Amino acid sequence: MLKKSLISGKYINLETKMIEWRRYFFQISAWCIIVIIAKIISFSVQLLFKIPLNSLGNAIFSSISDPNMELVLVLVIIPLILDIFQVK
Repeated sequence: MLKKSLISGKYINLETKMIEWRRYFFQISAWCIIVIIAKIISFSVQLLFKIPLNSLGNAIFSSISDPNMELVLVLVIIPLILDIFQVK
């Protein structure tokens, strides 16, 4: 049962065409645990490198005086750069 429950997206019984709620909630629970762990790691890294990250942010934004350019940087350019390095 555990091995079948770990197959992502497979929670419908093909014979009865019904959702197997135990598998569904197991997969949701596993995903929630993974996301919580990722958030804890992300928070810890940010907390650990708080001062260097603050200095980097100040260095990047000190040269930008236009608020619209700041928005473009924060909403477009930085997410684009970070998505390039994201492992999927």
